[in-house]
Amino acid sequence: MRLLSIERISRVLVLTGAHLKLIDWIHISLRHRYRGLIPTRSLRESAQKKYAATQRGAPCAIYPVEDSHADCISVLGISGAGKTTTIKMVLSMFPAIIEHTEFMGVSARFAQVVWIFVSCPSNGSVSTLMKGILHWFDLHLGTHYVEEVKSSANTGDWIQAVVVQIRRHLVGLIVIDEIQFAVKSAERADLMGFITSLLNDGECLFVLVGTPDAGEMIKRTVRNLRRVVSRTYIPLDLFPAPEDAMRLASKITAIDFLPEEPRNKVSVNKALIEVGAGSPAFMKLAWSHTQYAGDRAGETYVTPALIRSAVEEPFSLVEGLLGALRRKDLVALDRYRDTAIAQIEDIREKMAVEQSRSRLALTAGADDVVQKFSRCVETIINLGWTQIDAEAFVRSKLVSDASMPIASIVRMALMAKPDDSGSTGASAA
Repeated sequence: MRLLSIERISRVLVLTGAHLKLIDWIHISLRHRYRGLIPTRSLRESAQKKYAATQRGAPCAIYPVEDSHADCISVLGISGAGKTTTIKMVLSMFPAIIEHTEFMGVSARFAQVVWIFVSCPSNGSVSTLMKGILHWFDLHLGTHYVEEVKSSANTGDWIQAVVVQIRRHLVGLIVIDEIQFAVKSAERADLMGFITSLLNDGECLFVLVGTPDAGEMIKRTVRNLRRVVSRTYIPLDLFPAPEDAMRLASKITAIDFLPEEPRNKVSVNKALIEVGAGSPAFMKLAWSHTQYAGDRAGETYVTPALIRSAVEEPFSLVEGLLGALRRKDLVALDRYRDTAIAQIEDIREKMAVEQSRSRLALTAGADDVVQKFSRCVETIINLGWTQIDAEAFVRSKLVSDASMPIASIVRMALMAKPDDSGSTGASAA
């Protein structure tokens, strides 16, 4: 039961200035967005009444005056800073959908969509993002908007389909997470043009969530910056204030499933801040690992040493990022600011392979057989061989002659075919 309850740690939320700033912005901007906005059926009857009043000598505005453009705000921060959690925490205070039965005394049944939350695909495809928005409608309203779009539709068709539904359901706010993927893609002009046009027409509000470099790219892409920074942007601090980090650590460590309380809570909190570099995401992960490791090892209570040992292996993949955060090294952080936590392992593995391959020297001076085997396999894989074939080929050569130089083995591989490992590879040589 304790192990199953560890998941509660991920749900620890602490209010910050960014939350207050965002909720203020949404309250104000949504009010402006919906002020004077009337569904088509009700608008027709309202316009008739006001026109009749004007004809009787009591002039009034027949249609409400709308703002020239809608608002947009950006929430920027490195991975693990809590951007998505901040957004979802604020959105939870607003209804996603309001089912109407009448409006201004007129029977009107329609679904008003207050907010939509979508994540930009990693390839930055505008069509895929538009499908994601339509799928959100289908999922929450029981519609079939995705199916209604023709299979041969191009990007423009998908954008138009989204615009139609935004107008039909009076969408108030669209949140696009991981916006850096879109502004880096080849289709960034289409996406940013779509957003800018909707802002210019006052169709809906936008919250763009991404890494710091996304803000720089938006500046170079959008035709009218006034539309994108209508009010402001919310930066999530790279380096949280010590008091904020301690407050978060105290909230996290309050969820403790070991039999006894820590002997020194202050030192435990400090150790958690140290290993997680003050990042909310990493601090929660560190405490989850600590609880699991402590329970499996039969520990009585949490100590700073337990925290450090629990995260040593799982955090080894992100040690460079955490080290840069601890040192407040902005130059080093520049390498990581566009790296999502979920992608770090894959990227680090690729970097390690590329570095090892670039350092490879085809000389006869390698005496260690294991090192020689590894270097030969890596080089032959670069020639287009599969890993299994490369390992079998190199093994057969070293078994026959362990002193054979690396250059000779690679030369044999160049003369052989990938399926010529083993005895046939030897004959080909």
